[in-house]
Amino acid sequence: MGSILVRAIFLLLSSFVGYELGPQLVSHPWAAFWGMGGALLLATVVIFLEQKLRSMSPKMIVGAIIGLFLSLILANLLTYSLMLIPLANTGVSFALAVGINLIAVYLGTMLGAQKGKEFQLADYRKIFHSSLEGENAKILDTSVIIDGRIADICETGFLEGVLVVPQFILKELQQIADSSDSLKRNRGRRGLE
Repeated sequence: MGSILVRAIFLLLSSFVGYELGPQLVSHPWAAFWGMGGALLLATVVIFLEQKLRSMSPKMIVGAIIGLFLSLILANLLTYSLMLIPLANTGVSFALAVGINLIAVYLGTMLGAQKGKEFQLADYRKIFHSSLEGENAKILDTSVIIDGRIADICETGFLEGVLVVPQFILKELQQIADSSDSLKRNRGRRGLE
């Protein structure tokens, strides 16, 4: 109920501003009513946008804002460079600039909202962190591997994450498996298996 009252006040104030501003912009007997109608139309569009923004996710809103700003920057760079080209009619150059900005705003906002919706921060965290960090990695030692019970523990599902055996541990196991002592050799081969 409160939001309906706020919207009604916004529409009334907008129509009043348009009624007062219309004669200052256009010299016509009906200028005040044109201004009031234009302001009411603009206020209705703003209320419609506000309702649409409520249903959007925060990621989509942030993506749309970023897309809007980037597209406006690119559009203004483009229109500035086009304004350096002399045209016969300044109205044509102004219309061209407005058209480019409108197209850029539309594309930037829509693409930014879509990309914001698809954005997953976890995907970008992997770039800056080790791939093993997020996987709860466990580094195995030679004595754990030789013991042999680690394979049984893994099969029960008690350990979660990734088990990592570094290259130097594998080399050490190979040296133990190649040992002249038969007890060490058997334990090393069991560890390698």
